[in-house]
Amino acid sequence: MDLSEAKAMFGEKIKLGPCVLGENLNLLCARGFAPLIEIAVVSAPDVLDQVTNPEGTQRPVQPARAKKAFIYASESLESEPLTDPRAFTEVLLNIRDMDVVECFDYDTDEPVSLTSMTHRNQIKARSLGIRVDLKKLSFPIPSHRTPKISRFDGNHRLTGMDLEIEAVVEAAEIGVSIKTPSIPYSIFFGLSKRQEEKLFLKINKEQKGVSPAITEHQSRKAFLELPEEDQKRDPLTWVAIRLSGPGGAFENIVFEGGSKDGLKKDRERRVMINNNAVTDLVNTMFNAAPEKMFDRLVKKPDYLFRLVNNYWLAVREVFPEAWTNKTDYILFQTVGRLALAKFWGYIIDEVMEEKSSSIEVFEAFLESIRENGFSLEKSQYKGIAGLAGVMAIYGRIKDDYFDSTDVQVKIAAAREMGRLTIDDQIASL
Repeated sequence: MDLSEAKAMFGEKIKLGPCVLGENLNLLCARGFAPLIEIAVVSAPDVLDQVTNPEGTQRPVQPARAKKAFIYASESLESEPLTDPRAFTEVLLNIRDMDVVECFDYDTDEPVSLTSMTHRNQIKARSLGIRVDLKKLSFPIPSHRTPKISRFDGNHRLTGMDLEIEAVVEAAEIGVSIKTPSIPYSIFFGLSKRQEEKLFLKINKEQKGVSPAITEHQSRKAFLELPEEDQKRDPLTWVAIRLSGPGGAFENIVFEGGSKDGLKKDRERRVMINNNAVTDLVNTMFNAAPEKMFDRLVKKPDYLFRLVNNYWLAVREVFPEAWTNKTDYILFQTVGRLALAKFWGYIIDEVMEEKSSSIEVFEAFLESIRENGFSLEKSQYKGIAGLAGVMAIYGRIKDDYFDSTDVQVKIAAAREMGRLTIDDQIASL
């Protein structure tokens, strides 16, 4: 979009308002709502580049993230608010150059002179209007523009609109008007770059991010609202949720996010693993399984759940001391649980050859590595962490498995004692 195209669409000026004028802590600002496209056109980012823009204040945009934000916003026009509520937090703008705007009392149209350092009591206006003079801004869009009105928070949300603006222009040229959703904004007046940077740091660096456990909990709640047949179309998520529920191997030991006060008083629950870690664990198991095996298993989610659940029930039986003790054992640390998850993927072919998904089959494999010296005691893995740590422990598990000669003996003995039953489901795989 160049200046002439902007004028053809909006006129000489874009009018924002009415805005509520008030104080945000010790700064005066105006808060309002406007179409996404209008806020994108009047504002621009100031991205730091140590060669071409060393005084820039913002991080670079990730195009994929910006596009995703735009799709989320644009689809809100067709989304049902009751079942698919959507909203943006405020984008934060700063009018660096006050000469590009006219601020006025929205009720009387009288001009208003202010900066964000002005005290609210000095302004008589109850609501504010802002006219942005397009010819005083930098064009075209999108491109690197020197911002007269900068975006110091919300750049990805607005850049998504920048990237689609040519499509809007082309549609307008043939008489088609593309509507964009309304978004909230806060505008500050005349802040320096340094003031912007301080606010940016406070917003983006010092705040505490949302716990992955609570976002996973909310995602799971939404997933469970789907019909069961739809849930099973995403079998790995379905299995991960069932592992944490009634009859699941991780029942009563999973942290679902939020406060832990209730858990501290509940003697039946002993938190050992976060819900998002359970999801990660299931994904690791199937990434480690042979591809052909995975393709077959995902078509039978109930059988798939038994194969996964019974494996972890067997882990609980074979390593009982580690199941409830995170202090001295690595089972529920990342390196331990993911190494054991990968081992499931390694042995699943052999397990299915036994035509049984029983706990006893998995116990036979796990007992063989334990009897050959494998331990989950933390003292044996000092300094081991990260992906390298996972692979090191997984390698040790496989070494102990290769050294074993009695897996089939244990399985045969269990079968003779009547502990194993043939799984009818396996015949149809």
